[in-house]
Amino acid sequence: MEFFDDPHTEMRVVIDNLGHPSLWPAELPVPFGWTTTRCPASREEAQSYLDSLQPTPALGTDAR
Repeated sequence: MEFFDDPHTEMRVVIDNLGHPSLWPAELPVPFGWTTTRCPASREEAQSYLDSLQPTPALGTDAR
């Protein structure tokens, strides 16, 4: 099973130079140009943190 598919893989939250956050497996090196913003945590904890970084578009606005 790959790191991205395994629900038990510890994840980290990384952010690129444009401010886009993403989940990344803790066992893999952080890709060039990305910085860790959240130390390794359970997938659920990392996803919760990631969700807190991404604002939800207000109703009636275009999310593009």
